[in-house]
Amino acid sequence: AAATRASAAAAAAKKQTGVNIDGFCDVVPLSGNLTVHAILKALRKQPVAIGLNVKPLQLYGGGIATIRDCPPASSDKIKAINHAAVLVGWGVDSKSGRPYFIMKNSYGADWGENGYARLDMGFDEATGMGACALGTESNYPRTDDRACADGSTTKWAEKRNGDVYLMPDNVVVLPNGGGIVTPSRFVIFGYDCAGLLKILAIAAFFLCAYFLFSECLHCLCGRDDDEYYDAEEGKITVRPRRGKPGALLQSDDRTEIYGSSSSDR
Repeated sequence: AAATRASAAAAAAKKQTGVNIDGFCDVVPLSGNLTVHAILKALRKQPVAIGLNVKPLQLYGGGIATIRDCPPASSDKIKAINHAAVLVGWGVDSKSGRPYFIMKNSYGADWGENGYARLDMGFDEATGMGACALGTESNYPRTDDRACADGSTTKWAEKRNGDVYLMPDNVVVLPNGGGIVTPSRFVIFGYDCAGLLKILAIAAFFLCAYFLFSECLHCLCGRDDDEYYDAEEGKITVRPRRGKPGALLQSDDRTEIYGSSSSDR
């Protein structure tokens, strides 16, 4: 009976599909030949997700796209890309001898070369960016405890106190859907002061809110004092609304009526 259960469990295990993902591998970015070689080594194991500028490829119909045909969207490495795709292989053009990456897009089989495109492996030496900003961001999942290929760094996510941290950089990912990350540590003399900074930020927020409320209340309620002119005394004084005399603002015996012009005197 035990042998039967063991064989049944083994058969069920064989039918199971899928892999375990243990973080991801980040390819060294914008490093010229190092990035190209790191992507090639990773492609020997599995496809590689990339970020790229897809706008010049909207009407792509075939051929090898070069950096001249498909430049980055911006010189800024964050704004240089605006789309995600997958590299699935590489090759060499038989006529020109130009090496290229094979990219699978998400536009369907009617786009490009049956849904694929060829991107030149060349790159700009000044920026390290390749065709369509290739090399700016490239990564692939780390599956079943496999080691990352040479030229790639292991990274993973951790959840602590409701926040998600990208490790080993130890940066917290803001839950705004924009992929923005901010430093989660602020170290002074070996002490992590991130908690203190959060408290100070909250205190500053409430202090600003208090002053804003006070100003709004003052504008809505007006002044607490009333000005009046005493014709007999020839004075302008301020009397608080509580009924007590205020400070003397002006004393001029030549003035008969407050606010009158010289022609009225």
